[in-house]
Amino acid sequence: MQVKNAGDEQTYACLVCGHAMFKMQACHLKCPNCGAEMDCSDKGFIW
Repeated sequence: MQVKNAGDEQTYACLVCGHAMFKMQACHLKCPNCGAEMDCSDKGFIW
């Protein structure tokens, strides 16, 4: 879920805890708060 757009950077909220996730690489997001991850298999379904 996209929560804001700072310049051209897209930020996504963690579905587990709501914290902002960071992009590790293309198609891979990780939450620094709870450790939840989303990858390419989630793309299109969630983000």
